[in-house]
Amino acid sequence: NLNEKGYNSMVICTGEQNLTQYLNKYSNMVDGVLIIPGTEDLKELYGFNKPVVFVDRFIDGMEFDSVTVNNQEGTRKLTQLLIDNGHKHIAIIVGDNNFNVGLGRLDGYIQCLKENHLKIKQSYIRKGKMIEGVGYKETKALLELQNPPTAIIACNNKLALGCANALNELHLICGEDMSIVAFDDSDMAKVYGPGLTVAFAPKEMLGKKSSEHLLSLIENKPVDKHELIDVEIRIRGSIKKLC
Repeated sequence: NLNEKGYNSMVICTGEQNLTQYLNKYSNMVDGVLIIPGTEDLKELYGFNKPVVFVDRFIDGMEFDSVTVNNQEGTRKLTQLLIDNGHKHIAIIVGDNNFNVGLGRLDGYIQCLKENHLKIKQSYIRKGKMIEGVGYKETKALLELQNPPTAIIACNNKLALGCANALNELHLICGEDMSIVAFDDSDMAKVYGPGLTVAFAPKEMLGKKSSEHLLSLIENKPVDKHELIDVEIRIRGSIKKLC
């Protein structure tokens, strides 16, 4: 999209502590910026006088445009799928920051439980960094509860890998002893056990929509401030039917 419109793209990978440095360095060379936030502290962007679009995630309370996956709808659909298969004791492992990938995915889970008149148990809501080690640790903690869940929603593929490792260590079979679903697809999700049921949004679509959004801002064309990419539920064999 950018090349077709006569724009050149420049990709910079940087730690967030260097963001101001790069913005200052390239501000006169660019017409706009796509940013995948990795930190909540991006106040320096308010002094940047070019269009900014957050990609894949946005920060609660910041007023920049964004193009993101419909996180809330994704976990709502995953939770409903588990409920439709007879699960009433459903846990979630989710990010602990103010990004939409944490807040939105948790909101979709809570919304679905409320819609189905199921109790929201704080012991079933586990938060942490969205990394494999947290998925492993929190899965083991959930299974040690007096009333453990029958299903777990892992809110990204790294958390899902940690869940799988915990089950393997405990000699539990996914889809039989414990049901697991995840946000994001991956090679692991396709081949682990019976395959994990996932909520998926194509990254290519995310990139295309983000560049189109930025171009609209550069060219002063109307655009929705926050665009959402629909998710697809890919059903595999990781959900045990209880009803």
